[in-house]
Amino acid sequence: MKTYFRIALALSVLTFFAFTTPLEKKKNIITVVIDVSHGGSDAGMQHDHLAEKDLVRQIAAKMEALNSDANIQLHFTRRSDENIPLHHRVGYINSLEPDMVLSLHINANEKSEASGVSVFYSDNSSHKTQSKSFADTISSLFEAEGLFSAATAKTAPFYILKNSQAPAVLVELGYLTNADDREKLINSEIQEAIAKTLLLAIDQN
Repeated sequence: MKTYFRIALALSVLTFFAFTTPLEKKKNIITVVIDVSHGGSDAGMQHDHLAEKDLVRQIAAKMEALNSDANIQLHFTRRSDENIPLHHRVGYINSLEPDMVLSLHINANEKSEASGVSVFYSDNSSHKTQSKSFADTISSLFEAEGLFSAATAKTAPFYILKNSQAPAVLVELGYLTNADDREKLINSEIQEAIAKTLLLAIDQN
């Protein structure tokens, strides 16, 4: 009889772990929405034949291809060349209840010497502290990698940042109007390096 109870107890313990382990793993999943800016008739910043909408989509695709962490699930506001209104983007973002949001952009300036990465978060968000931490991580990593100079993260009243119900950051990945930045942005290998840096920032937050 004692042997029977030992076996029953062992089976109950195994059953407990069989049901709890997947739940524990599920809790470790990080849901991230990548907002791929512009699209369709909205080209974003342009220089000669280059358009912001195309370059950010290329970088987003590389992020998806390079993401080898099963615990990081990436979702994208667009995959094709279509113009999705901001309120639809935010609606999609909030429906997923993500852990963080990263909006990809590329800058431009009348002064061709302007260059580097700029990172923004909203000070009108309920997730201001986490957003600032995420923004600071992105700036630090780009500076450390030496891909681009990176300014200190700043606040900005961008729609995506104010209305996403999650820590949210907008990153301007260099300037199309700067020759050095432009050459980097069209280089496939450097696009991969940018994608890896962004994935690392996600992993560190």
